[in-house]
Amino acid sequence: MEPDERYELIAGMNRTELMQTLKELGYSVHPGCPEELLHIFLVDRADPEGYDVPSNPINSWRQGLINFIDEHWVKLRPQLFCPAKDLKTTNPRPCFGCTDIQVLTCVVQAGEKYPNNIVMISNLRHRHQDG
Repeated sequence: MEPDERYELIAGMNRTELMQTLKELGYSVHPGCPEELLHIFLVDRADPEGYDVPSNPINSWRQGLINFIDEHWVKLRPQLFCPAKDLKTTNPRPCFGCTDIQVLTCVVQAGEKYPNNIVMISNLRHRHQDG
């Protein structure tokens, strides 16, 4: 689909619809991001990380969860019923498609039985998947 066609599809969307569409595409954009940039991200498929926009503070927890799941893949894989189940195959950024509250819920649930998990997730927050 060409950019002009994409623009026609999103022209009538409100802010919430734009944010939801970005989320479905796997982008996690700060709620304070200007609407004009939301259009750019959707029409041009530009990566929000390449723009000077407020970053979502929950994204570091998303990355921490992804890294935690990656490090404990053998144990966690049978327990995963969310997008993270595809971490090793088709979705290297599964937690970026989840709502902020879902991410925080996962962090809390990971620490309910084993509080050290939260410490490990926190320590893994700034390590990128490829590093």
